[in-house]
Amino acid sequence: MLAAALSIPSLPRSAVASGPYSVPPVAYVTAVLDEQQLACIMRSDQSGGNDFNVTMPCYTSFAPDPFPPPPPPPYEPPPNLVFNTTLNQTTGQLTANVLPCTEITTGVLAVKVASTVQLDKAGGNATGTMTLIVDWTPPLDCADGTDAATGPLTLEPLALDYDNDWQTEPPTGDGCPDYEELGPNQGLGGLRDPFNPWDYFNPTHDGENRTDDILMVVNQYHKDDNDANPGLPPYEPGYNPDTDRTYVGPNAWNLGPPNGQQRTDDILAEVAQYHHDCS
Repeated sequence: MLAAALSIPSLPRSAVASGPYSVPPVAYVTAVLDEQQLACIMRSDQSGGNDFNVTMPCYTSFAPDPFPPPPPPPYEPPPNLVFNTTLNQTTGQLTANVLPCTEITTGVLAVKVASTVQLDKAGGNATGTMTLIVDWTPPLDCADGTDAATGPLTLEPLALDYDNDWQTEPPTGDGCPDYEELGPNQGLGGLRDPFNPWDYFNPTHDGENRTDDILMVVNQYHKDDNDANPGLPPYEPGYNPDTDRTYVGPNAWNLGPPNGQQRTDDILAEVAQYHHDCS
């Protein structure tokens, strides 16, 4: 779909306790639009008033749950979005012009992406919508789009030091919370794909990659899953998918699903995760 081709992301919202509405300086934003899933870290600075810029590195996925494939490499750094937002202090509504009306193909196709979010004055999570408008009709002003899609958007405020302050959100698939995987430090679980349930490799599932994880992989050497569906259940006796990964790249810690063969590459994959901690 067009949204997937553009890799267009989402936006923000949420608030502080009493007093005027405000936007969290850091938040985890997710959205679904035209069958595309989006996961972003939003950073904003409202100190200048109710009109301010937002910066968001984002990852996208092109398939529905439960295990969407990762977006194509490279994973470092994620695409970064910068756009203007406006906060209505009376209603607590946050609007953003994520992508102004832009001609993607000159004289043929224009696209606009906008979002509206209702802030939570108590400081909790907020919800809203994102809308994609596609205009094929001259003058390509996105006012009479021949195609439009609207999808849900959610925002979860994070601590300012979220990269070091492990949050309580449950991880999805690989044991590392999605917003941590969007972070800039691979040693804290970052520079990974939040839509890939395999790229945080931690066989002991304790959130700390140490010698015991490496030894666990070593002890599974040549204990393969040689049935008709290698790497998938039901497994051959002795095989453990927790110690089996495949390389995705470009970085040594960007891994893919098990292939049923436990060899030297699996050991090296775990060594590459040494001291990469996330929980």
